[in-house]
Amino acid sequence: MEQSQNNLPKIKILGMEKDTNGKLNVEFEVCDEFLDYAKFELQKEELSQDELGDYVSNLIHKCLNEEDGYSIQKDFKENKKTSIDN
Repeated sequence: MEQSQNNLPKIKILGMEKDTNGKLNVEFEVCDEFLDYAKFELQKEELSQDELGDYVSNLIHKCLNEEDGYSIQKDFKENKKTSIDN
């Protein structure tokens, strides 16, 4: 995902799966605007994959709980590739 169509930061969830310890692993993609926003929020010039992953995880939790003015736009499309209930 390179640039969003309306210049808003976006996260696209590609997949989710629980590991053997029950921790949810989320595969995601972000646009350039999201990366710029994350760098600004974290006050860093570059982000490691772990830093970005932690930031996205915290942001998803805030969105789901509607904290700090964040919310989530649900545009879910069912597919047979992801099953987190098994």
